[in-house]
Amino acid sequence: MASLGTALTEEHASLLAKYTDQVVLIYDGDQAGQNATQRAIPMLEKTGLRVRVLRMQGAKDPDEFLRKFGADRFQLLLEGRRIRWSTGSKVCGRSTT
Repeated sequence: MASLGTALTEEHASLLAKYTDQVVLIYDGDQAGQNATQRAIPMLEKTGLRVRVLRMQGAKDPDEFLRKFGADRFQLLLEGRRIRWSTGSKVCGRSTT
């Protein structure tokens, strides 16, 4: 499910909890995205969901990441693996819980 950070409600969180036990938040990396993440975590945890936060480097949002680096690298991020950029040795893409 995709939501805009400010649009996520307690009702959405409750509905998600009926279908899964874990969610991965992947909001934009700017201040608004960080604020949305901080707002969503307790709302989702309140329903019993386990919450992971995916942090991306090299892109401002998930769409840009997919366009620049492709679905395979995005999948690695979702799986919590460390990946290396093809343009250097900077390690990126660790997901946190």
